Amino acid sequence: MGSGGRSGGSSHGSEGRATDFGTNGNVNRRGTIRSLSERFDKYTELSGQEVEAEDFDYEINNNSPSSTVGSGEGGFKLERPGLLKLNSRLSNRSWLDEDDSSDEDVFAEFDEPFAEDDLQTHIQRDKQARLSARVNALVDDLSFNAAREDRLRDVVWELLNIIIASPEMQIQLVSSHGMLAILEVLEDYQSHFLYPSREIVLQLLRIVNLLVTENVSFLESFCLIGGIPVVMGFTSKRFPSECRLEASNFIRLLCHTSVLTLQMFISCRGLKVLVDLLDEDCSSASQAPLVAHALNGVSSVFDLQSPTTKNDFCRMFVREGLLEPLSGALLNVMANSGMKMKIIRILLVFSQVSQSDSYVRHAVGTRKVIRRLLRACELLEPECLVLMLKAVKHLSMNISLLDVLQNANTIEILVRILEEQASSLHSTEMSNHIFQTCFNLCRLNKSRQEEAAQAGIIPCLQRVAETQSPLKQFALPILCDMASAGKSCRMLLWQHDGLSMYLRLLEDPYFQVSALESILSWLQDEPARVEDELMRPNAIRSVLDCFVTSKANSFENLLELFLKLTRISSRITTAFSRSAAFFRKVADRLGHNTKPVVRLNLLRILKFVCDAHPNRGILVERYGSGGGLLGVLESLSRGGGDGVVLIRELAKEIIQVLRPGLKPLPGGSRVGSRGVTPKRMRRTASETSAVTVGVAAGGSVLTTGKKPSSSTGASKIISTRPKTRLKDIPWQGTQ
Repeated sequence: MGSGGRSGGSSHGSEGRATDFGTNGNVNRRGTIRSLSERFDKYTELSGQEVEAEDFDYEINNNSPSSTVGSGEGGFKLERPGLLKLNSRLSNRSWLDEDDSSDEDVFAEFDEPFAEDDLQTHIQRDKQARLSARVNALVDDLSFNAAREDRLRDVVWELLNIIIASPEMQIQLVSSHGMLAILEVLEDYQSHFLYPSREIVLQLLRIVNLLVTENVSFLESFCLIGGIPVVMGFTSKRFPSECRLEASNFIRLLCHTSVLTLQMFISCRGLKVLVDLLDEDCSSASQAPLVAHALNGVSSVFDLQSPTTKNDFCRMFVREGLLEPLSGALLNVMANSGMKMKIIRILLVFSQVSQSDSYVRHAVGTRKVIRRLLRACELLEPECLVLMLKAVKHLSMNISLLDVLQNANTIEILVRILEEQASSLHSTEMSNHIFQTCFNLCRLNKSRQEEAAQAGIIPCLQRVAETQSPLKQFALPILCDMASAGKSCRMLLWQHDGLSMYLRLLEDPYFQVSALESILSWLQDEPARVEDELMRPNAIRSVLDCFVTSKANSFENLLELFLKLTRISSRITTAFSRSAAFFRKVADRLGHNTKPVVRLNLLRILKFVCDAHPNRGILVERYGSGGGLLGVLESLSRGGGDGVVLIRELAKEIIQVLRPGLKPLPGGSRVGSRGVTPKRMRRTASETSAVTVGVAAGGSVLTTGKKPSSSTGASKIISTRPKTRLKDIPWQGTQ
């Protein structure tokens, strides 16, 4: 009965469905399919997740007995328009009775593509739910079992495995306040001086690093809840090296992830941690990563773009004691391969420190640090050496550090590097830094100049002086100062032909003053040898050309030097008097230059030249007539527009030398009131043989009474007055 009723109802329902499908169209068909789909879903849920998918075959009759729509083994066979017929086996798990073949399950073995996806989604959802519940439970255990080390070890280990196997659980751990629970456990161990097994601390730190490595928001959240000071504490040497390495990895993330995390790290006094990590042995495989992380962190701090200046960071690092461990790490790093970039970062840090204020430079200028820097210069590769030399150059700019650099043999090391790296690709940059450093060290210090000369810097300086390199502005002042540095410097200058170099420099308008000063200083110390060299034709020509061809600016500075030169050496002054170009230059400058100092120095030089000339008559013939030098001097003697008394009087004295008409003296000699003394003529023997002169005690002249011979054509009259004495002869400049 029940079976028949169900069969009848089903048959009737089938006809109704067929009729509705044919008459009413899509409306009834959609309702029927929706009803069957709901029943199938309900059946699937009741039977669990063990349903094996089978292919269903539907056919739709459409006046073609074999036409099907779909793919696979079955399909919808179209027998007549609008009639849907199931062409498949009856499912073994159909909710219909097995004996009822008239009413088949339309969707019994229909396997939709989304059914399997939904199944996997349900399975994954269940797995996620179980893992989430487990993570929540582990977080609770982490909070309530912190004092039980055995239980805590299991909880931490399981939590770490879940995070590694299912990275998506990181979000669940953070949302369930897992980071705060981990932080509380770590903080309790630090604050109560509890020493758990290294596995627990190590696994907790690994969990933290796993959480914050890939997600910046997790890192910032962990910093905001106070995680930075807690994790930094595990970098202490009282913890195992594995724990210190995990803590340093966390610090590395802070320094390189974002500006916000780096600022929070600095605000938590993290610079002290970086300094402590630097004070490790780089030769140890377990401690080398700590030094590398610290170096990266220091570089990040100096590269930070913030309102805080680099000088402030330098002061903070100096206060934390950075310089000694940093310089020690510099030497230790070079013993390991693959640390080239770390060395460059160290050099950049030193460069930054040396460029800061005097307080920081003074802290850098300890003998220990300086010696380490210079030792590193001897070991570094050229690429890194350039940066180190730059740091040393900046240190030499502070006067208070010059003595420290000298005591550390800086000059000797730099000169050796200059010679060794002469053919290097970076030789230009190295020379730039070395010459500037030597210039700062040797300027105005004779002891350092002697030290540099003994170290062999003179040939290096001369090579630069012979080129058009911009380094001449640093090399030539050092060379010019060495002439007055001391006996040892001058001896080395003789060996390297230093005087000839100075004479060549007289042609350079920018360094001719310095070169002439060096020559003058050398002449004062060794007058005989230097004067002999200067009296050579080429040398005296170079000196005269310097005077004649000098420009207006340098000419004024050269006058004082030429005045000293004419005072020191009469031979050189005499050589000047033989040059017509010299007198023309003097006349031109006296006529066109209106500065009283320039005119006075020119007149003094001209006075020395006139006094030293061996034949003053030649000067009168060449320059005593015409409107040249004499005309300029006469104008100056009358006032010359400026009315300076010294210039007027000195011009009058020189005019008496060049005036062609001189006042005759008694006896036929010609001399002016301040004229040139006539040359004394020697008496011949024939003039004195005629008479014999005897002088009595009272001063009378005794004669023989013998008359002179008539053949002489004149008689010699012997006067009875005393002979004229030497002091009675009117000499030059006397009345």
